[in-house]
Amino acid sequence: MTAFVGWLDAYGETSPDPYDFWNTSVGGRAKALYHRGGAVGKIAAAPFVALDTLVPRSRALVRRRGRSAIGDAHFAMGFFGLAEAEPAEETRHVARGRAFLEALDRQRSPGYEDPAWGYTFDWTTRYDVWPAGLPMITPRSRFRSRRRDPAPRRVGTRRSTAARS
Repeated sequence: MTAFVGWLDAYGETSPDPYDFWNTSVGGRAKALYHRGGAVGKIAAAPFVALDTLVPRSRALVRRRGRSAIGDAHFAMGFFGLAEAEPAEETRHVARGRAFLEALDRQRSPGYEDPAWGYTFDWTTRYDVWPAGLPMITPRSRFRSRRRDPAPRRVGTRRSTAARS
């Protein structure tokens, strides 16, 4: 775990998204063509698949690194777990976990009472285009059903994202 925390400190809390090519206007059109089937769609999608597979760093050509709601939620849970596993470092780990929960809270989809998150970009599906921010990630029931969720105890407030009911 120490090595992973060191990696996180060195790499940073933002990253490229595996869908960066597909959330550009050209990538979205290529994806829509691909979903329609046929050779044209495969040819349109092939350069994006090749770049993403062979040169993952090429994502930086189309989009800046950003935060991930899923990543922030997992990092928060990880740091709260570390706080329990390493009592001598509890204060430091709880502070990091709390910071990830606060970042997660800032990424919530606006206009919804319950916690929900969507992609930060329009998402082309086989049938439609879902607008950025449309809730697709709603972990609320998972947090509610977990009996041993350390976040409310560690964060010390029922207002935290993981503890909302």
